[in-house]
Amino acid sequence: MACTWYDASTGWPGSYVPIGWPMPNRQIHIVDPHLNLVPAGAPGEILITGHGIADGYLHRPELTTQRFVTDPHTHQLAYRTGDLARWNTNGALEILGRIDHQIKINGIRIELGEIETTLEQHPDVTTAIVTRRDDNDTPRLIGYVTARDGRTPSVPALREHAAAVLPAYMVPAVIMVLDRFPVGGTGKINRSALPAPDAQRPDVGVDYAEPTTADERLVTTAFVTVLGIDRVGVHDSFFDLGGTSLQSAAVATGIDEAADVVVPVSQIRRTPTPQALAAWLATAPRRPRVEAEPSGVARSGPAKPVPLTLSVAKCVWLPFELVCPTTWWVEGELNLRALMAALGDLHRRHEALHARYRRVEPPVALVPANPGMPQLLLLTDAATTQDALDQLADAVQQPLDYTQGRNWRTAVIRDRSTNRTLLGIGIHHIAFDGWSHTLLVHDLTHAYTARLAGKAPEWDRPAPTLRQTYDEYTRLHEAADLPAQRAYWRTQLHGLPRQGDGELKVPLEQALAWGPKAGHILTVSPQVLQRWDRAAREHRFSRSSYFVAAFATALRAIHHQDDIGLLMIVAKRGSRVLDSAFTTRINSNCVRVRFAPGQDLIRHVQQTVDELMAAQDVPFSESAADPAVGLPSEVVAGLPGFAYQDNLVLPLELPGCRTEEVVEPYAREVMSGLTVEAIPRHADALLRITIRTDLLPFALAEELGDHMLRFLEAGPQVTGPAR
Repeated sequence: MACTWYDASTGWPGSYVPIGWPMPNRQIHIVDPHLNLVPAGAPGEILITGHGIADGYLHRPELTTQRFVTDPHTHQLAYRTGDLARWNTNGALEILGRIDHQIKINGIRIELGEIETTLEQHPDVTTAIVTRRDDNDTPRLIGYVTARDGRTPSVPALREHAAAVLPAYMVPAVIMVLDRFPVGGTGKINRSALPAPDAQRPDVGVDYAEPTTADERLVTTAFVTVLGIDRVGVHDSFFDLGGTSLQSAAVATGIDEAADVVVPVSQIRRTPTPQALAAWLATAPRRPRVEAEPSGVARSGPAKPVPLTLSVAKCVWLPFELVCPTTWWVEGELNLRALMAALGDLHRRHEALHARYRRVEPPVALVPANPGMPQLLLLTDAATTQDALDQLADAVQQPLDYTQGRNWRTAVIRDRSTNRTLLGIGIHHIAFDGWSHTLLVHDLTHAYTARLAGKAPEWDRPAPTLRQTYDEYTRLHEAADLPAQRAYWRTQLHGLPRQGDGELKVPLEQALAWGPKAGHILTVSPQVLQRWDRAAREHRFSRSSYFVAAFATALRAIHHQDDIGLLMIVAKRGSRVLDSAFTTRINSNCVRVRFAPGQDLIRHVQQTVDELMAAQDVPFSESAADPAVGLPSEVVAGLPGFAYQDNLVLPLELPGCRTEEVVEPYAREVMSGLTVEAIPRHADALLRITIRTDLLPFALAEELGDHMLRFLEAGPQVTGPAR
């Protein structure tokens, strides 16, 4: 039965060939799983009503009940096609794939058809199929392609092609080139018969050696699971196998979950082979097996003071104005009753959101028996988009008195000019950092979805209490090799010069203090990123390292000195407890870049960053106060900040709505007078330069951005061999 028409001779915009508009006496709606209409441009399922709709499937009552429904918009019999589609900018219908080809990996909804279409746009590819595999309990995207006209496509070229269009989490981990696809009896491609991916151990320059002890088998299993390869030898370095900092955190979590062993990520840097890490595990502290204390359950009696982690304790002395905002545009009907209930669910679930922090020595928190409800502000409609942004930012970023348990708030405003809603959440830095963002989105999505259905959310496990968070932080700190790390910093920071010749006199303790700020945002093009990423894969350096090199090179040009220091944000990751808690878990450590004639700058920076990651448990604030380091206050005060924002950013999924996160114009929680952030996006990246205008001229941000872009656009100059 034909339902739509399109004149293909007129051409079409974009990657997808439209199927056009409904034929006479047919109606088509694009709906979400609850049959609510989705906004134009948002993906949803095709729902067909009108003449020609059958009564059901012959002798298949269960499938009939599933597919043939009553259209809530026309009250007619309707057919749920199972096809994923959207209305494009011309008002025509575009098919994106099948609903049953939508999957989730790490909480992110992925449409396999979009990846397949991207791969098929490569000139050497005829057909592409993408599937999810869960080998070793690790979900991965696997791509399969067939060649066009006998031209065998290059797998690296296919990966680069996909990475230029798709966000990193949608680029297949493995791409296989097949002579033909397996087919079933009906002639359709049999996805279940696709071959398993080749996951052979790469050549790392050492002979393979089998694990011989239980701890060695534990570590090699964790490496295999995270890296997705067939085997790992006990002498294989995790990073020579291609492991990244984020993956090392996953290894730490995997070992923790398997053996209740607290593993600092820094230890994987210090002992990167299974043999060395297993030897360390033999004396590593085990997490005590205790029943989790339910969070958000009313307690009797007065609240007992809870000690705070070092990073949280520092925030107790920060001003109430240090609010971290997160903002989304929302298209569709936002149910305020469900939103309010969901916010209350989060408020009760996470103690950090309703605790009262006390400014005593040492700082503590009190967890009230009755958490109360968070603040929700319903603002008057705005006449313009900019007016909505300004009003919401002003409301969300008002000071939060965390000593009274007022640790976060939410605000909502409607933009009359576009009929969109702006949803903003502000959380004080004492309970939130960039790594808490994923948790916020996950829990809010889960709670709102449940409340919209008229139910209370059911959680897989209770959230960690503040006490459990403190105990976990303490275990990680004590498990680290702190004497060796302190010795490294005493050598590394000795003689660090003052950066520039300005008159910056702000003490480190006030580095996060509230003050006037301005932001300068630049875009690094996909083409520039692709050139750097190709070199990074070949020569084994990281994205964060080449952005650090760009920042250091710009500072060198501005300050006219060859010894550059900058503070790099490092988050304490790899703990299943801390990763499930609203908290601030970030420290800063100093990257010292010494320029020298004829040096391979990228390799020098990568080595310095590797050493920093191995000594990350001693924060810069401790080293700065160490008499053996001997840093003058003006050196400490003048260090700029750097953050590579590689934390996973999940989309906020509210049923019946389409959301888009708003990029803030500047960083709210700056660590110094000058902070640079590298923010990867789907295909390009942003450089966001935040400057304290009461300390430094804004022209410095513009000059710095120009130098960084010139460095990146010049391309990589890696002189050493690939490793």
